[in-house]
Amino acid sequence: MTRDKETIEAISGGGVVNLISEKGNQYAIYIHHSFPVLDSGAYYVPNYGEYRPILSAFLPAGTYEVTFIEPGTLNVISKTKITSNGENETTQIVCPSYTLDMAIRIIRINSETGDFTTKFNMM
Repeated sequence: MTRDKETIEAISGGGVVNLISEKGNQYAIYIHHSFPVLDSGAYYVPNYGEYRPILSAFLPAGTYEVTFIEPGTLNVISKTKITSNGENETTQIVCPSYTLDMAIRIIRINSETGDFTTKFNMM
């Protein structure tokens, strides 16, 4: 997987999005709501709140399993399936509610077998 600055077109409600992917197969997204403080050394100040953003993503046509994970505990918050019609239009990914940050795993599902298309299923 490599850094990906193209798949996520937008995020509602703000937040910083970091993404690595094996385009068309698997995506790992991290969203956080923190502000950098650069004058006293480099660190982030958390901005706790009630967040539930919607991501607009360019995904190749297919069905994907989306897993929402709480980074601090690695607990799975929820799972859902989404279908993309292709890269010319965005697919909406509605996040569950969280207070600071969220990790999202997206894995393409093989339409014939129902299995994941990637060789690595970490969770």
